[in-house]
Amino acid sequence: MNLQESDKKNIWHPFTPLVNGIEPLLVESANGVHLHLKDGRKIIDAVSSWWVNLHGHSHPVIAEAIAEQAKN
Repeated sequence: MNLQESDKKNIWHPFTPLVNGIEPLLVESANGVHLHLKDGRKIIDAVSSWWVNLHGHSHPVIAEAIAEQAKN
């Protein structure tokens, strides 16, 4: 079973129909405001959390602070 099939079988994503919904977008990576999809598309993440909307995905200063804190 691949990741998409397992997701469909085991996870209900909030605010989506339980049956006959559209297939989820498969995100490979994210940087700043953009999501990079498995099919090669680059889209703006307009529905992410408050902090991601403010600072973007993979902000280098935040990532470094998290890494530094995890060492202690």
